[in-house]
Amino acid sequence: MNTQRWIPLVAVAVATLASVARAQEGAAKVATCNVGLVLEQMEERKAFDLEMSQRNERFRIDGLRKQQEIKDKQGEIAGYQPGSDLYKEKNEQLMKMLIDAEFFMKFKQVENARWEKTRWAEMYDHIKQAVKEVATEKQIDLVLMERSISAQSQERLTPDEFKAALVQNEVLYAGPKVDLTSQVALKVNARYKSAASAK
Repeated sequence: MNTQRWIPLVAVAVATLASVARAQEGAAKVATCNVGLVLEQMEERKAFDLEMSQRNERFRIDGLRKQQEIKDKQGEIAGYQPGSDLYKEKNEQLMKMLIDAEFFMKFKQVENARWEKTRWAEMYDHIKQAVKEVATEKQIDLVLMERSISAQSQERLTPDEFKAALVQNEVLYAGPKVDLTSQVALKVNARYKSAASAK
């Protein structure tokens, strides 16, 4: 056998394999994560929903209490002669109560809105941190946000909202091997439980 004839062929094969290996090493590894689904599975989100419900209930009760105080003052004023000094004094008190009540309710609305936005930002940051950790563990270079809608979320959307959500999804297909959603949810919940137990 003439081995000299095979040497160029072997050299070409080796060069081709090396080229493929370099291409594979240089190719960016991409994965996806559905943040909406992660939020639905988060223990922190469940705690947030409960606290939000409690805050809304306290806000409602405060509003009813303020309304009752105003009604009581109006009933008190009705017992005085219009134009009398006591009537004027009580009426001034009522006006102050109305202004205070309006300021109080607006302040509470702003306070609740600020608290809610802060909590949403914290949860989003926790998801991003979990995505980073999972991606680092799997040596993934880029994680795309998938916006597919769960059946539970669909029920809450109007047709127009549902249509808008569909066209906003930037990932049309992702195989199960590149979907990090469940792994991210597990990591977020593990971190949340660890932090809660440390308190």
